[in-house]
Amino acid sequence: QDLRESQMAKPVDADDEYITREQAMKKLKVSSATLWRWKKCGYLVPVRLGSFDRYRISDIETLMSQKGGAL
Repeated sequence: QDLRESQMAKPVDADDEYITREQAMKKLKVSSATLWRWKKCGYLVPVRLGSFDRYRISDIETLMSQKGGAL
């Protein structure tokens, strides 16, 4: 299943764990520009919580496992 499809089909859940953009950048070892580009193309879409973008840890782990842990 495509990561984009699973992100879109997944509603915001109180049981999910979320991290900030800065934490996602550090975990994925990518720049802010890369996260922005991934958001625009639907590759890794953050969840909007209030006025902030947050990333599901499960989405990041799925992305890392698909890429063999290295981007």
